Amino acid sequence: MPKPVVVFDPRLLAAMVAAQPLDLAKAQALADEYDTKVKSVIAKAIREKIPYVKQERVRKDGKPVASKEATVGRIEAMLEVDVGAFAGLEKAAKSALEALLSALPEVEADEVE
Repeated sequence: MPKPVVVFDPRLLAAMVAAQPLDLAKAQALADEYDTKVKSVIAKAIREKIPYVKQERVRKDGKPVASKEATVGRIEAMLEVDVGAFAGLEKAAKSALEALLSALPEVEADEVE
């Protein structure tokens, strides 16, 4: 099945090139100005290899998204153990890992006294 031909306003393409690197705010402004969808502007930028800076992913509470493996790595670093010493811990619940990570500074303060 042939790909559909996408008709795109050349003025919008020129504005996208002039505004590079694009981000969500710039794409929104261009979409509003040229009466098109934001996703269409972002997709065209990616197809035309115009630099596009993605939005950082955040959780519902506003904290940055971190993998469980990265959280386990931070725990290992705080406890100064070998990398991989807690193999399998990344299978624990995310909330349990975050609770453990937040409790670590308190444990280190108690050890100093």
